[in-house]
Amino acid sequence: MPSKKRGTAAADTERPLVLVVDDDPVMNLYAREQLIAKGYAAETIENGLQVVDAIREHRPDLVILDVQMPGIDGFDTCRLIRGSEAGRHIPVLMLTGLDDLESIELAFDAGATDFANKPANWTLLAHRLEYMLRSSHSAADLRASRARLANAQRIAKLGYWEWNLEADELIVSDQMRQILGMPDEARLDGIRSLLAHVHPDEREEVRTALDALVEDGESRDLEFRLRRVNQEDCYVRQRAERATSSARDHRVVTGAVLDITDQQQAENRARFLSQYDGLTELPNRRSFREHLDTALLSAARHDRHLAILLIDFDRFNRINDTLGREAGDQALREQAQRLAKHLRGSDSVARPERDILARLSGDEFALLLTDLTSPGDAAKVAERLAELIAEPLSIGGTEVVLTASVGISAFPEDGGDSETLLANAEAALYSIRRHGGDNYRFYSTEMNENAAERLALETELTGAVQRGEMRLEYQPLYDTASGTLKGAEALVRWHHRERGRISPATFIPLAERTGAIIALGDWVLRTACRQAKIWQDDGRGAIGMSVNVSARQLERPDFPGSVEAVLATTGLDPKLLNLELTESFLLEDVDRAAQSLASLKALGVRLSLDDFGTGYSSLSHLIRLPLDTIKIDRSFLSGVPNEASSRSITRAIISMARGVDMEVVAEGVETEQQVDFLRLHGCDILQGFLLGRPLPAPEFDRLPRRFRQRRAASSAA
Repeated sequence: MPSKKRGTAAADTERPLVLVVDDDPVMNLYAREQLIAKGYAAETIENGLQVVDAIREHRPDLVILDVQMPGIDGFDTCRLIRGSEAGRHIPVLMLTGLDDLESIELAFDAGATDFANKPANWTLLAHRLEYMLRSSHSAADLRASRARLANAQRIAKLGYWEWNLEADELIVSDQMRQILGMPDEARLDGIRSLLAHVHPDEREEVRTALDALVEDGESRDLEFRLRRVNQEDCYVRQRAERATSSARDHRVVTGAVLDITDQQQAENRARFLSQYDGLTELPNRRSFREHLDTALLSAARHDRHLAILLIDFDRFNRINDTLGREAGDQALREQAQRLAKHLRGSDSVARPERDILARLSGDEFALLLTDLTSPGDAAKVAERLAELIAEPLSIGGTEVVLTASVGISAFPEDGGDSETLLANAEAALYSIRRHGGDNYRFYSTEMNENAAERLALETELTGAVQRGEMRLEYQPLYDTASGTLKGAEALVRWHHRERGRISPATFIPLAERTGAIIALGDWVLRTACRQAKIWQDDGRGAIGMSVNVSARQLERPDFPGSVEAVLATTGLDPKLLNLELTESFLLEDVDRAAQSLASLKALGVRLSLDDFGTGYSSLSHLIRLPLDTIKIDRSFLSGVPNEASSRSITRAIISMARGVDMEVVAEGVETEQQVDFLRLHGCDILQGFLLGRPLPAPEFDRLPRRFRQRRAASSAA
């Protein structure tokens, strides 16, 4: 008996339905009787043009089709069946009285499932129909299974590929094409074409894993990014295995690729929100605390200052109350972007690569300032942020002006841990808000006073040169072996009209921060070169002039040109000018520093590395730079000759400098014993209070031309 069928007409729900197509009504009647006798249900039609409609109406399990029919023959009728959605997979048996090979080939070319001759032996034909029906059911089950698998793979975004190692042929699934954004039926030309879709940063890792898999046969699990045809990236998880195909007896590598882009983006978003604020995308309170704890450890280790600025917008709730919460959110976003953009482009003491702007909650923000010269520098940042916040915002067509209160606490003055510093900054913030807001305040009263003084000093520094308050003093440098005067270092001094003498330790860092060091440095260079020319022309011999150059000056592309112009204007012999450079600038980018120094060296001037050792210079750095002299920092010399470590370090520096043919200057010489030690170990030049303090030019002229020791030299072990 044929297998049962579900879904046919009520009377024949258990019988497979056969549609007979023959132009002979007698043959149709006979076929119907035979089919019913063999356990089938049957429907008949006499015209092939009706076949598609009949299939849609009756939904047959099989079709028996006569080849020889008028108008449209069986071959064309079969093509109509195969061209329709309803008949694409229905088994078709073609019957014909023609007994030739060509007819059989035409039948199968037209899409027939099987072929039989007339007159039909219905007993045998019933078995063939049963076989066709079973095959049809198996094929349908397979198609359904594949459809379910494809649907599951589509839902799961799971693709696969198979790589034939011998032929370098690559087969990819439809879902794999979708993952890559490729058109249907598109092909990949070997494994290289698949690797070409791997993100460039991870391609080598994936290639290496595949090579290892081919070599050792061990499966590999990887997560990486694929680049789609539209150049978008997707995240995938891949498992690849090596096998031998039993069907074709060749080695293959297969890979299952799961698109985890949505999952990865969700995880990335979750990680982001654990550290960042979703509204402003600034670091959140948790992230700020972590950065603060790390910064405190570093500041304590290196004896540095840092400050916390808590920023709270004054009467911010009025925006939410009058314009709505969405308007308030927009105001917070725009203020956050404004502050962050200012910090990135600022030339203030804020350093965006290390300083952190965060949103703590509501309308409260925090700024961490690290590596400050002094806590008072935070006042400058607070002033600039307040000005920035006060600039009008346009919210939904309404102009809104905000002000802010800023509470400041500093390390180590106001606390040594994050809890204490945050609490003290909150206390300072609360104090401002009690007095109306729109201001900043330090937790410490003393710091408030210092910050105000520092801001006033910054304003006055700008015109100090024009007012004649800046002066140069000259400290002598003596030849160690002969004791003769070799040169002078020009040192700038500020004699304020009201405050009196202001220490360089106060105003030089301030000038660096504000950019006033550019104009001040140019003035120092011109004045020192003019004085050196006077000494050169008065018959007292050539006295070298050392001038300190800041990193801000060296960063200017036109600095070598300005030095050349000063030399031309003053007429000073270039070899008498010695430019002293900061170690931090040279070490920041050695290649860039080498280019800058080469331009200066081409002028004929001498170049010195000041305060050697404080920036951890190494011999490998020194030999790459066109330096003539290194100056041993006074901190190394202070323990000479009594401390063994100071003696060893000083000897090593002198030896290293001589090894690269550089002159050595020791600054901070204060005792005869230090002179003896330095002379014994080959130091070239001496500088320090023992030999002479910085003096104005008239007093410098009265210095002895030769330094004489006041006691016999003694050896220093």
